[in-house]
Formats: sequence, structure tokens, C-alpha cells
Amino acid sequence: MKYILLYLFMLCTSLSSFAQEVKISEPLDITKDLRQELIADYTNHLLLYRQTKTRHLIHAFDKDLGELWEKEITFDALNKVHPLSVITNKKENTFFILYYTHKKGKTYLHLAELSQEAKILEDFTLGSFRERLSLSSDNLIFSSDKKYVVVYDPTFEGNIHLAHIDIQARKIAWQREFKEAGLIYSKNYLELIINKAGTTFLCFEQNNQRKRANEHLYSIYEFDKQGTESIHHLSHPDVMAYDVSFCYDEMNQKLVAAGLYSENFREANGLFYANIDLEELDSTQIINSPFDEKLMRSLTGERRKNIEGISNFDIQEMILRRDGGVILMAEQNLVYEYEPSFFGVDSGAEQTDYLFENILVTSIHPTGEIHWKEVLHKSQSSENDKARYSSFFLFKNRSLLRVLYNDEISWNANVYEYVLNGEGQVNRNIVSYESKKPLLLAFRKGIQISSNTFVALSTRNNRLRVVKVVY
Repeated sequence: MKYILLYLFMLCTSLSSFAQEVKISEPLDITKDLRQELIADYTNHLLLYRQTKTRHLIHAFDKDLGELWEKEITFDALNKVHPLSVITNKKENTFFILYYTHKKGKTYLHLAELSQEAKILEDFTLGSFRERLSLSSDNLIFSSDKKYVVVYDPTFEGNIHLAHIDIQARKIAWQREFKEAGLIYSKNYLELIINKAGTTFLCFEQNNQRKRANEHLYSIYEFDKQGTESIHHLSHPDVMAYDVSFCYDEMNQKLVAAGLYSENFREANGLFYANIDLEELDSTQIINSPFDEKLMRSLTGERRKNIEGISNFDIQEMILRRDGGVILMAEQNLVYEYEPSFFGVDSGAEQTDYLFENILVTSIHPTGEIHWKEVLHKSQSSENDKARYSSFFLFKNRSLLRVLYNDEISWNANVYEYVLNGEGQVNRNIVSYESKKPLLLAFRKGIQISSNTFVALSTRNNRLRVVKVVY
């Protein structure tokens, strides 16, 4: 769901609350499920994919979320199918399922195209890796229009397997094992992005250490549609990157980098931004903007006398403005892992607590100047749930951003939204709904299906409900 081009109006827009219409499906028994994934909203129905150990199912729901039908998919592959992602193709009223199989020590990639009625139209074998790999959806990076996808997998030695798939052509355009002296995936890798032209950018950082901060730089490896490689280096001296994100500005044909920088590596001390023309790197400037004390105290609630930075913040969204600037969203989250003890004796069971707190939202001009910045306050805590109900869902249209989240991680907790316009004005509203059954929305797996509608899932006691909110 990350790095989405949003045509924000930069004019002040009214932030008055809009009424919402909330619809909830009847529950599905998911006792045997391994995963569920919302697909898309087609002409007359919304589709949901489910996987069990032995079956692949598609459910269709009408506009009021009444279930229309359930169908089982049978793939052509004779070996066990491992699905990676469902890819929508709304223009053709179809969708794809990208999956892989193992055979004779190799990993084969496949792409099945299905109609909106869940009938398999074609099932392609795209190609293979020489090794037997274990992949997941985390190994996929898509272009924003879903025409290209790169499957990447780090090797034990710290290199990266890469396979660039042209979805429309139903083929692997190129693949390789990326190796570069001095670069190790676990230490230097930052991000992989693909633009709409099919160009891939593999981004690394080097010398991100206090003692070598004067040599700190980003290395960008560019691969065209045929896999031909070009190398670019962008210096960011005297500070370290606390967190950084890259995206491609399709309108202005440039890379954009933004993030949090640190002077001591323990906490973030400010924001940085760069509008990157790879053909003229010598003229590219990275602009650093330090945090002010008021903002840091609002973000952290810290009351001590001296405060110089913020900690445990990660970039969650980087949204391109039409003029080439960005809106950056960073969220504070902490994970605690420990073994509970009773009467001084360890229980032997691991406990994981999750805390997701305030969100920093900053709008940055293409010059690097800060346009506005706001703090969205929230506090979410949970345990042993992989934080599936925490964080937020970013709902976008041409004039507003809506940040939706569960006020608490508990059944029938209130759902709130922060509404922001292009000038940084903020309203906080409650999203009202009525349900006789307890609900807790997994916003992080929700999808936006139109300019005024999003869909999310709620699961309790192995019963899944689909929830639609219409503004």
C-alpha cells in the first residue's frame, strides 16, 4: 500500500464531517484458513480470496455485502501452489494470481489470469530460480499501475535474487543475482522501486555510521526494462539516516527521497528531502530541516528539560504532491518481546507487546522547505497479535487525506479519523456504525475501492466479516 501519487488540491478545503454509511457482511468460517486477501470491487460484486492448506477460494459479495457465491480455483501446476499476491486488472475486468511451485530443487514462478467470475482464463509458467526459495508477499515490489513486479530474495551471503516480471507480457523480462563489493543486504539495503516505464531502482546506503558520517551517501542502481545497469551516488554528509524512503515522481520524471536524519544514531533530530535528477546528480541538494522543541514534545509527550530528538519513529507513507513535493507520514511504534515469569520462574512462553502511537505528518515543498507539519495523536496497545489491528489506514481522494484507526485494540472499539486538507488543516471525527456483533477492523489490510469507499476485514473466533465504509 506504500508510495501513492495523490493529486492534492493546494487550496483550503472545508473539513466538515461527512456522514458515513457502514455495511457489514455475514461471517465466514475461516478455521482452516492460512490467509485472506481483498481483491477488488468489480461491476456488480466485491471479491475476496481465501487460502487453506488444500484449497483456494474466491467469494463474491454484492453492494450490500450479501454473499453471492463461492468458487474454488484449481491451478494447472501439479506441484503444491504457494500464492504470493492477487493483482487486479480492472480495465479488463480480470485479476491475476502470482504464485510459485517447487520442482527438482528449483523455484518456478507462475501467473494465472482469472475473470471477475473467478474462472481461470490462462495459467502461465513465467520462469524459475535455480534454488529452492521460500517466498512471501514481502518479496514483491510493484509499479504503481501494477504492470510490473520484481520478485526479490536476499541470499545467505547478503546478495539479492531479482526477477523482473512484465505482467502484461506474461514473462520474466530479466533476472539476476545482484552482487556488489562492499554492499550487504542486511546492512546496506534500503529500498527497491519500479516506475511505470518498468525501470527498477535498487537503493542502498553506505557509511551510515557516526565515525564515517562525513562520507555518508546513497547508492542507486538503475535497471532499464532489459536489465541494463547504471550506477548513481548521492552524498548526504555529516548526518546519518534514521529512516529513509524513495519513490518515483511520474509527473516530473524524478526520484524523490525523504526521511528522518540523526546526529547521534539514537534518535531522529529532523527531516530531510531531495528531488533527484539522476542525470544531474551534482546539482542535487539534500535539504535537512531540524525538529523544533514544540513539535518534539507534542510527538513524544516528553517533559524533561532538554529534548533533542524523537525515537522509535518509522516512515509509513510518502505521498507525492503534484508539484514534486511530498507529504511524509512517520509513526511511533515499539515492540517488546519477553518471557513472562511467575514466582520467579520463566513460563517458557514468549510474549510480544505492541505499542503504536502518534503520527507525524509533514508537507514538504519541492525546494525542501517545510510547508506545514501536524501531529495526529493516538495510542494503540496490543499483545501477541502481530499488530494486525494497530496503525492506520490512509484513505485518499483529490482534496483530502483521511487517516482511519482503531481508538483501542478491543472489540467494538471506536473508529476515528483525522481529516487533512492540502493546507494542513485537521479535523478529528468518529466513524459511526451499528453492529450486533463485536467488530475490530484490520485497517492495514484494507483497500480503497473508490474515491469515497474503502473495505476492511474483521476477524473474531475464526469468523471473518467484510466491512465497507462509504462517505
